[in-house]
Amino acid sequence: MKIQFLKKYSKTILLIILLMISLFTAAKTFRSHLITINYPYQLEYREGAVLAVTDLYVKNENPYDIKFQPQHTYNYGFMYPLTTSFFAGFFGNSLAVHRWVTYASILIICLLVFFSLIHLKVNTVLSFTGAVILHQTLVYNGLTSIARPEGFGILLYVTGILLVWRFKFSTISCIACIVTGILGYLTKPYYSFAIPAIFLYLLFFISKKKSVMFAVMSILMFIVMIFIVNESYDTFFNNTFFVHVNYSDFNLSHMFSQVILYVKINAVIFVILFLSVVFLISGYSNFRNGNMSVIKDFWLKLKDAKILKWNEPIFKTETDVLFGFLMILSLTIFVFYLGGNTGSDNAAYLFHLSSPFLILTTFQLANKVSSYAFTITIVLLLIFTLGFQFKPKSYTYTKQIEKSRIIEDLISGKENILN
Repeated sequence: MKIQFLKKYSKTILLIILLMISLFTAAKTFRSHLITINYPYQLEYREGAVLAVTDLYVKNENPYDIKFQPQHTYNYGFMYPLTTSFFAGFFGNSLAVHRWVTYASILIICLLVFFSLIHLKVNTVLSFTGAVILHQTLVYNGLTSIARPEGFGILLYVTGILLVWRFKFSTISCIACIVTGILGYLTKPYYSFAIPAIFLYLLFFISKKKSVMFAVMSILMFIVMIFIVNESYDTFFNNTFFVHVNYSDFNLSHMFSQVILYVKINAVIFVILFLSVVFLISGYSNFRNGNMSVIKDFWLKLKDAKILKWNEPIFKTETDVLFGFLMILSLTIFVFYLGGNTGSDNAAYLFHLSSPFLILTTFQLANKVSSYAFTITIVLLLIFTLGFQFKPKSYTYTKQIEKSRIIEDLISGKENILN
């Protein structure tokens, strides 16, 4: 009786502690991030470029008109500055307004992940903690939280995938995924990754027929988009596609250094993921099929490949493996293509494409393990990682402001800043 009492209340007490730490982490990060949002100067050399494009939208001008090139050349898509222009029209065209749009996108992404975990019947405190960890990840990594298109692009990318998952790959949800994927492309091209990712998942695990229909709809809608955008924006594809195609390179050591950085930052999350898989393989599962391991069940059905049946997937399984599939696929794309691009560093592509699904996969699998010792271990690990790897950071920017004001004084009143 005493053992049961201790088990029940020790778990409850640890969850309360975890909730308090998660709330503290989120609140303190929000408070410190307000300083970043309101910092009046650029935090990254490309951050200021978007202001010129947004300004043209506020003035009802076409930023991709040939007359505005090259002085207004912008190498990312137009969805972020266009969206921000609606707010800039009211509050002024500033870095702060752009950063608020980015941060609002991050908050919505975290809410989507939180409610997705709740839908998976993950404990509410653990779901909230997962959302907070994702919040910390996106605020502090991959240049995601400043006046750049990444935050808004991730929102479109994640939304499209969660829609098809939540509505069980219905035709309407697939169309919505394609639309958000195209909008993602128009934000920054690699956010269209949702479209080929869902196509592959449909092919492997849902239905070959549905995957072909999805591919045809995607191609047709992309063709329509290309004609419309090219007709409206003369230089858009030159600035956002052909420039990147001709510039991109691949450096193997650069790719490995970024993978190592990503694993280092997410070390505890990967430990939890590994432990979850080990426990599931060992048979500690509360899955609906009794005590059969989810992993074993998946492997047995995976071997039953149905290559020729049109209405069947290639691999049939009742297990929901979408988030794990996306995590592995995004890592694969990074290793063989995106990660070697020396124009991007600090594992930005991995944080953008993989992190939401790393969180979802980890907590989804951990939730399937029915073990008191495992749950206590996971809660302790989460408390540790919030206190160390994902703890709030404080920024004052005092020295940066002093230097920026000196430069501002030097160029103020000058018609030619080079003299």
